[in-house]
Amino acid sequence: MVRVKICGITNLADANECAERGAHAIGLNFHPESPRAISPFAARKIINGLPPFVSTVGIFVNWAAEPIVVLSQALRLGFAQLHGDETPQTVGEVAKKIPTIKALRVGKGRPLPAFAKYRVAAAFLLDGVRGAEFGGTGQTTDWELARQSARSHRVILAGGLTPENVAEAIAQVRPYGVDVASGVESRPGQKDHGKLRAFFQELKRVDGMYLTAANSDPFVGTWVLDPATLHYEHGRPGLRATYVVEPTPCGLQFHLDAEDADRKPIKVSYGGELAGREQPIPGTNAVLVLTRLNENLIESALKRDGQVVDRWTREVLPDRKTMRIIQYVTKSTGEKFRNTSFYRRTK
Repeated sequence: MVRVKICGITNLADANECAERGAHAIGLNFHPESPRAISPFAARKIINGLPPFVSTVGIFVNWAAEPIVVLSQALRLGFAQLHGDETPQTVGEVAKKIPTIKALRVGKGRPLPAFAKYRVAAAFLLDGVRGAEFGGTGQTTDWELARQSARSHRVILAGGLTPENVAEAIAQVRPYGVDVASGVESRPGQKDHGKLRAFFQELKRVDGMYLTAANSDPFVGTWVLDPATLHYEHGRPGLRATYVVEPTPCGLQFHLDAEDADRKPIKVSYGGELAGREQPIPGTNAVLVLTRLNENLIESALKRDGQVVDRWTREVLPDRKTMRIIQYVTKSTGEKFRNTSFYRRTK
């Protein structure tokens, strides 16, 4: 499911309409120069009137870290979105206190954003570029650069989205979420409820397409290690592991919750396209390559400096209730080993 944030909310009626339509979050703009700016007092009235399970995101432009944290905590915001030219230090200070979204401007002719500078961010919002303005311009983001970014980062696509193009944008970029402001307005700060309905109708149509694909994917579900099946030729296995496999717009996402042989916890998530492309792993010099060999077999390879350092396959067996994972180990001496484990589907 693609997450949805409606930005530039200035009144409770619009906020409740967004919630009713299925928005996961609303954006409250505290940038004084924005036509959608609101006061903390007005923001509190909106927040207090929201139904449960709708997150609130405060939008800040070039504020110092301390006032961002103070206001965010006072209003109990779910996230702080830093939409200006904030330094990595400022982003880091805010992120210690409140989950942070860093907005980055992506336009044609520009290089990929410097994600590594802001690795503490919970997600990256990619917005279009128009002069020195900070968001809400209706300028379309470079979807090709956004698509490349979404392969290896949690990307929220913004900039120029409308009911007419959001389905195409999701299909091309395959983002974690989408963000819209001017595309569903009658004027800045005033949402057009007809456009909101049309926007969410398109999102439901897209989600339906992915849900159909997900329901037919044999890997999607929860898989628990059967420790009695462990057969390791090299190394020591942990005895507890659970994989949760989820569909994404571009492929599959794997979430591992496990313990190693010394019972130290392991929690890691990875995934993406299953087309054999190299996908950079943020914060490292490694890349992950996921290749779907057939409906029931996926090969994974971890590469550093162009060399495969780890390779494994996961296969759903004909009963569709058992998944076999084989790790292929090659030592520096050339010796080869296979470590095999079986997982049982619980969901």
